[in-house]
Amino acid sequence: MHGFKYPLFYGGEGQRILAYDNEAGKGDHVHRGAEETPYLFTTFETLLDDFLTEVGVLRGGDR
Repeated sequence: MHGFKYPLFYGGEGQRILAYDNEAGKGDHVHRGAEETPYLFTTFETLLDDFLTEVGVLRGGDR
């Protein structure tokens, strides 16, 4: 257990495209559209980098 509580969200009103979070009872995971997969949390810096990198790809370019 790392002790961080986080929700990172990319999308629009009523539309979740990407979200990284650690909802109680589920642990660390990623939502990509309707798909939910586990996420291996190592550090906050890595979490933020992973999220921003993926957002950059979704936006059609580099971070």
